[in-house]
Amino acid sequence: MRNDEIKTTDKIIRIVDYLSALAKINAKIIRSLDDYKNILWIHNIPKESKYCFTQAWAQEDDHDGDVWIEVKKFQEPELPKIPTKCVEWVKTETLRNIKDLPELHEFIVVEQIQTDPGTGEELAISEKIYLENSTEVQHAWDEYLEKHWIPWTEIYNRYLSVQKVYADLFHIYQEQQKLGEQYELVFCKGLLTWKAPSSHEAKRHIIVCKASLEFEPHLGKFTVKQAIDGEQVDIELDMIEIQDQPQNVRLLIEEGRNAIGSNLWDRGNVDAVLTSIANSLADSGQGEYHSDRLTPKQATINEKPVIEYAPALILRKRSIRGLEQLLVSMKEQIESGQIVPDEFLDLCESFSKKGELETSNSDGSIDIGNQEIFF
Repeated sequence: MRNDEIKTTDKIIRIVDYLSALAKINAKIIRSLDDYKNILWIHNIPKESKYCFTQAWAQEDDHDGDVWIEVKKFQEPELPKIPTKCVEWVKTETLRNIKDLPELHEFIVVEQIQTDPGTGEELAISEKIYLENSTEVQHAWDEYLEKHWIPWTEIYNRYLSVQKVYADLFHIYQEQQKLGEQYELVFCKGLLTWKAPSSHEAKRHIIVCKASLEFEPHLGKFTVKQAIDGEQVDIELDMIEIQDQPQNVRLLIEEGRNAIGSNLWDRGNVDAVLTSIANSLADSGQGEYHSDRLTPKQATINEKPVIEYAPALILRKRSIRGLEQLLVSMKEQIESGQIVPDEFLDLCESFSKKGELETSNSDGSIDIGNQEIFF
């Protein structure tokens, strides 16, 4: 390689390093999923086959393989009609409190019109009627509860469980429309809970894949699929400080991405990757992976790294990971002698003309001299 080619390559690499450092300056590391905008835990999706589906339950014949979640609107069941005899007695605010039986008032006040025999004037007389003396009312109410209200609560409970998930997806959809490209929707697996030696607490998923949310209002249906630009899963460990990451972290990430590829639902490979990472964390390799935990159960964060399967759909602010990975890949290609795109060469020439990258120190760091910095 000629000297001018070596200088050009060195200049390009220094620019890539500069761009990488610049990207990290304003990057905020999210260590806990509590800081995310919206989270839908998959274990909260009820097993109502008519209204809900998720690949977490294994593939079903009547759903396409590319459908990860599907939720349809469940019409709210109407409250059974109250017996005429009981209408005035019912505490209406208790009718939809399905945790307890609805109640009747102990008494009601009724007005009766009586005519004064002496004057002929009509008078309104108030009278209290007590429930204990109204056996017909009590009997009608007991029959109503047994034959109508209690069966209705079973359907209403199902409705509430589906409606909660439907509402969560509706809110996520609205937020996406409002926030646009600032945020991204991702499907995550492998929740890490760990207080690392550096004293930072980590509570985030490790396996991440970009997702898309489709809404069909005429059908009242939400569908979650893999995003068009999310062909491959990613392994995220940036919530752990560099000194706390496994020494073979780059190999773990690369092998994990290659093993899972674009098939987020290959349970065997997902479990194998999460087990490998769990066994590589902490100073003594005492990490644990719980593949059976669809619901996260790790209540406390301690020194033992715990990874739970715990899948979730998350709306979060878009990170710079994509840019970082692009720059790392670009640097590796340049160092291996591959062709550099002309557009990037033009950018390098522009930097050089402006004097933004004049020298490089012996340790490889960028020396920008006394120039003014605009970030």
